[in-house]
Amino acid sequence: LMKIDIIYTYFNQEEYTKEMLLYIDKFIEKRFLEKIIFTIVDDNSDYPLIDYLPELTNVKLKIYRTDYDGYNIAGAVNLGCINAETNSVTCLDMDMVIYNDFVERLLSIKPTDEEHYRFYLERAHKMDFCLGEIYYKKCGWHGITTKTTRVKYLHDERFSGNWGYHGVFMRDRMLHDGIKEIPINEVRIIMPPR
Repeated sequence: LMKIDIIYTYFNQEEYTKEMLLYIDKFIEKRFLEKIIFTIVDDNSDYPLIDYLPELTNVKLKIYRTDYDGYNIAGAVNLGCINAETNSVTCLDMDMVIYNDFVERLLSIKPTDEEHYRFYLERAHKMDFCLGEIYYKKCGWHGITTKTTRVKYLHDERFSGNWGYHGVFMRDRMLHDGIKEIPINEVRIIMPPR
C-alpha cells in the first residue's frame, strides 16, 4: 500500500471536527493510519481548531492556520498541498467521512502526473428503475492526484469568499491541459445528514 496525505480544511466546525477525529482514530484500521498523514488547515476561523483537538492515539496530524482576513478555502487547500509529505495527495471537505474500504482503495492507487482520480458521493442524483441503475453524484473537484500535479494546479485564490468555484476551476484547468480524469465509483465518500 502507498502512503498518502489526506488534507482537510476547517472553518468553525469545532465540535464536528472533534467527533470526526475521534471516529478516525478509533475506527480506521491502524494498518491504514500508519500510511496516512492527516493535515487540517484552519482557515483563520473564529474558533481555532487547536483549542478543540481531542487526544488522539493513532492519527498522525499536522495543523496549519492561515491569517487571511475572511473565508479563503482556496488558500487553505493550497497551503495543505504545498506542505504535503508524500506524492499522493487527496483533499476533502471536513464533512466528507472516510471509512476502511474507502481508505484501502486510496492507498492502493499510485497516481501519476497525468491522472486525477475523482471521487463520487454516496448520494444518488438519478435512478433508472427500468435498467436498475443508480447514478451517484460526483464530488465537485475532490480526488487523488500527485503532489506535483496539485502544486502545478493550485486553487485560484481570486475565488476567495465564493464557495465551490476555486476547485472546479482547478479541475477544469487540469482537464484542459490533458490530465485524465479517472472515476473512483466503487467506493464513495459519505456525507452525513445536514
